[in-house]
Order: sequence, then C-alpha cells, then structure tokens
Amino acid sequence: MTAKRAPRKSSDAITLLKADHAKVKKMFKEFDRLHEDEADDEAHKLATQICNELKVHATLEEEIFYPAVRAAIDEEDMLRRSRGRARERQGPDRANRVYDAGGR
Repeated sequence: MTAKRAPRKSSDAITLLKADHAKVKKMFKEFDRLHEDEADDEAHKLATQICNELKVHATLEEEIFYPAVRAAIDEEDMLRRSRGRARERQGPDRANRVYDAGGR
C-alpha cells in the first residue's frame, strides 16, 4: 500500500482522542459511583459534562482525525485490496458469478 505522509496534526489528534477516552472513562466511573450513592443531582451534572465531552470528542474525530487518516492512505490501493479480499472469501466460483435480482 502506498501511503502519503500524514500531517503533524494527525498525531496531535490521536493524542487528544486518547486523552478524551481516558477522561470520559474516568467520568463514567465517577457517574456510576454517584448513582450508587444516590447523589442524583451530582450525577445529573456529571452526565451533562460527559455529553459535552463526547461532543468535543466527536468533533475531533470528524474534523481532524478522519480527514487526516483519509489523507494518509491511498484510497485506490485500499479499494483494490478490499476487493481482492472479498473475492478470496467468496471463492472463485461466487466471485465470477453474476446474480439477477429480477429472477429472470
């Protein structure tokens, strides 16, 4: 596979995403503890914070991480490889067969 050099901000995005994962995971553990202790008001506030963190996380993925991944890969090569793998899984007979959905 031919790969293009990924921009520096992709590694920064990975670092940010990993930090977000750790932060939100910790927040969920705290939410569980608050919920068990019946601290509903605090749990509600934390749930709001978790939602906000997840919005930031999704934005990082959609606006920085995924575009950087797309820029770093050769899409044509990836498509060629995935088609080849699909043919291998289907076997030579199924890969060459044409199906008529109309039942003719």
